[in-house]
Amino acid sequence: MKKLSILLLLLFAGSTFLLEKLQENQYPQKINNKNHSTSKNKIENAGVDKLSRYEFNAELFPDQKKISVEETIVWINNSSIPTDEIHFNLPLNAFKRSETIFSKWVDVPSESITGVEIESVKAGGQEIGLIYYSTEKSVPQDSTTAKIILNKVISEGDSINIKFKYSFNIPKSFKKIGYASGREFYFISEWYPKIAVYKDGIWHASPYYSFTEFYNEFANYSAKLVVPKDFIVDASASHPDLKKNNNRNEYSFIQNNSLDFCWFASSEIEQSKSSYLSSNGNVVDIIIYYQLESKKYIERYISAVNHSLDYLEKNIGAYPYSKIVLLDVPRTSRSAYESYSNLITVKTNLISPISLLEPEKEITRLVSEQYFKSSISIDNAKEEWLSKGVAEYLSTKIINECYDSQEVYFKFINTVPIPGLILSSYNEIPIIYTLGNFELPEAFENISMITKHDFVGSLSEPTHTLPDKRSAYINTIAKPELMLLSLERYLGLEKMNSVLQKYFIEFKDKYASASDFWNVVQENTFEDLTWFIENVYENDKRFDYKIKDLVQTTDSTYNLFLERVADGIFKTDIAVYTETDTSFISWDGEEKWKIIELKSMQQIIAAEIDPHRKNIFDSNYANNSFTLETNHSAAISLSVRWFFWVQNALMVLGSIG
Repeated sequence: MKKLSILLLLLFAGSTFLLEKLQENQYPQKINNKNHSTSKNKIENAGVDKLSRYEFNAELFPDQKKISVEETIVWINNSSIPTDEIHFNLPLNAFKRSETIFSKWVDVPSESITGVEIESVKAGGQEIGLIYYSTEKSVPQDSTTAKIILNKVISEGDSINIKFKYSFNIPKSFKKIGYASGREFYFISEWYPKIAVYKDGIWHASPYYSFTEFYNEFANYSAKLVVPKDFIVDASASHPDLKKNNNRNEYSFIQNNSLDFCWFASSEIEQSKSSYLSSNGNVVDIIIYYQLESKKYIERYISAVNHSLDYLEKNIGAYPYSKIVLLDVPRTSRSAYESYSNLITVKTNLISPISLLEPEKEITRLVSEQYFKSSISIDNAKEEWLSKGVAEYLSTKIINECYDSQEVYFKFINTVPIPGLILSSYNEIPIIYTLGNFELPEAFENISMITKHDFVGSLSEPTHTLPDKRSAYINTIAKPELMLLSLERYLGLEKMNSVLQKYFIEFKDKYASASDFWNVVQENTFEDLTWFIENVYENDKRFDYKIKDLVQTTDSTYNLFLERVADGIFKTDIAVYTETDTSFISWDGEEKWKIIELKSMQQIIAAEIDPHRKNIFDSNYANNSFTLETNHSAAISLSVRWFFWVQNALMVLGSIG
């Protein structure tokens, strides 16, 4: 079998080499200079006392799969521009099936159809009508955005008291919210009317798009949640107070300075506790809620949280909350892999060996989102990569630093992990495969993703304009991670950590945009990175650099022929190899082709563009090197190109199936 494995890999490598030989014969605005202007009238968190307040009195009725709510909002206008309107997001109305922008893209199952049934709305103590409107002309009846017209103007620093009384049927678990089939388990998120962000005289109330999240304002939350006596409740908030009254439990929560509030309730869940000593001297409580069948993963869960906090506190800053709840949801729940202030959700397969690092990859990403999603307000409908893409990048760094090198696995019948490469399969059953241990390159999964599925548009295009969920994943998670990894390899890891740390510290508890992020990058790096921003972020460019030829012209001179095959420009280095030494040449990468004259008293045997793989977006590493035809050609060619062959093989094979 080992001989067959080697043979298959060599056959694939050879085909790559042959293919190479055949190939030879409205937002954000354009950033043009080193010091980009920050967004005008940027809203900053003015302090807890000046934030809007939400108060919930809610009761869960499991037998009816229903929740009744009284919600009070005290909205404070922290903008300098007065308003006589208040705009809302009502995310739960997305599940009305045929009446929403969300359902235009996603088929809502009949058992998951729901919406907010509003009994009354009051503003300033007076009954008031809720006016639904749509920001998308194609779906004029969308009811996930609404507004009220006030009979007075709310000036800067003034407030208005708004009260909702409503109920809703809990859907079968779907898109983050609902009950889990076969379990007494309820996860309640995106469930209440929330006031949209008011900024620069504009209300940013976006509909519930199927693959983005909302733009939320910082607010103070308090909640009283009433459930049957055998139910446990926790939330994206501080530790609860519990009062027991007859057959009901009343949980009270407070969370200040937060972007959202969600909670869960279950009578069939277990709990385990741990703690972490933060760098600021505070103790962070780690609370694991788990299903009985997941008990074997508790230590791995805690270890992943600890590793994440170790890395993030060392490189980014102190953990921003007093606790972290890790909720292991039932396998019938659709609420896994989400993050909220103080709370993350996971779901682990029955068979998940440590070598796969399946829950670890999710946990490290979700803990990273506690910093860059829950602590900084991003307009996720437009720039979701700022939260999810940054977290994905940090997750990869944590995994690489804290765990053993990852290897290639494929799954038999999508369940049993087997080390090796799968070349062809039918109905999830491997037909052609090779067994063995192959170490994965950094960010392999997302490299494979963009190898298999070409990304759509530039990263600067609004997230909600992307055509489908796959494109949204590529442009908010996969491509942003590779962009940040390329930036790290260009700047160096220490400088990259410094940039992210300064961005986090500057915008923690504030509103941030992509322009703000790039300002921090430009202000804290050694050169003008406009070329990087324009080519990798702002525009939809492809990258492919090639060494076309290396010719010896005299005993000590050589001509090196370089070619930029694609339209993307990336500053790079060229390594020149002799039998005893390696020298490096810098190239700005702008010319479509360039001939460099090399002088060396030693025999030059090979040359290579981007030897340190700084540009991860280069679509064909196999043409990055060229070996001079000498007596050493066979050995040198194999040694120089073997890495390219293996990496290309891993990327291509990883994108199959």
